[in-house]
Amino acid sequence: QKAAFFLREIAKGLTFLHDRGIVHRDLKPANLLLDGFGIVKLVDFGLARVDPNLRESLASSRGAGMFTFAYASPEQLEGLAEIDSRSDLFSLGATLHHLVTGKPPLTRNYSLKAVPAVLRPLLERLLEHELDERFQSVSEVLQMLSEVSQGGLPAAARANEPTVAAMAANQ
Repeated sequence: QKAAFFLREIAKGLTFLHDRGIVHRDLKPANLLLDGFGIVKLVDFGLARVDPNLRESLASSRGAGMFTFAYASPEQLEGLAEIDSRSDLFSLGATLHHLVTGKPPLTRNYSLKAVPAVLRPLLERLLEHELDERFQSVSEVLQMLSEVSQGGLPAAARANEPTVAAMAANQ
């Protein structure tokens, strides 16, 4: 529940940015602040760029290969010239993985063994290497989170997680 709360809070900030065509490009736990009211604030916009798909005429997302290795998307690591909002979604997955497991993914080993089964399908999509297989927007992430929060795994994920029902029965 706490992870879902933090994910929703971070998603609010990303939605605000992405709706304005801004890609953060350095989302990680160190760039999240929790205020006294439990509100998560995104900080450090030093690497932020305008998403070329939304505001191509204003700016380019091209820039120096600066990022935080453990949380950077595959396309950032590969040095692709155009980075869009889906890169932030990968970083959101790496951040959520860290928050849930308590361990930074320094080796980029995003093992889901220590992640609650109910969150695995969400993290699998966030941490997807292929851009087209990853979530395409924050709203898609929030939709799946809502499904998970309301009744467990989404239908597509239930087929791949036969142990969840058994785990629930044993509790």
